[in-house]
Amino acid sequence: CAIIFVTSSKDHAISAFDVQASHYIGKPLNEEKGKEALTRTKLFSKKKKMIGITSDYINIALPLEKILYVLAKDNSTVFYLKNNTIRKTHTSLQKISAMLADDHEFISCHRNIIINANYVKDFSEKEIEMIDGFSFIIPQKRYATVKSQYMDYVFSALRDENQ
Repeated sequence: CAIIFVTSSKDHAISAFDVQASHYIGKPLNEEKGKEALTRTKLFSKKKKMIGITSDYINIALPLEKILYVLAKDNSTVFYLKNNTIRKTHTSLQKISAMLADDHEFISCHRNIIINANYVKDFSEKEIEMIDGFSFIIPQKRYATVKSQYMDYVFSALRDENQ
C-alpha cells in the first residue's frame, strides 16, 4: 500500500511521516508532481521482470511474478501461472532455467521442475507444496541443495522487506 498526501494545507506534513507516506504534494497537483510521487512508491518504482517465450506461435512476455512453477512435460515446457492459466512452449526447460538463473526466487527442485519460491506454501524434507495445492516431491539427493536455495531466498526476501 502506498500513501500519497495531496493537500493545500502544509499542516498535515508531520502526519505524513507518522503514517510513512511515500510523498506529500501541495496543491495544485500537476502531472509532473503526480509522476514524481508515483515513482517514489514501491508499487511503481520497480520494473517488472519478464521472460520471453513462444506459445502457440505467438511471442509472449510473461511477468516472472505471475509464474508459479514450470514443468518439462511431453517434449514441451509448461508454465503454470498465478491466474490459473497455462502456457506451453517448445523451449527446453534447460534453456528456461538459464533464462531464470539470475532470479533467486526460481529453484530447480527436480530435473523436470522449477518453482517460484514466492508461492511456496509449505516446505518439508520430502516435498514442496505450492499455494495452488500442487506438491512436488524433492529427491533425497537434491534436498540439501533445494533447502539451501530456499533458505537463501527466504533470508534475502526478509532483508529486502526490512529495507
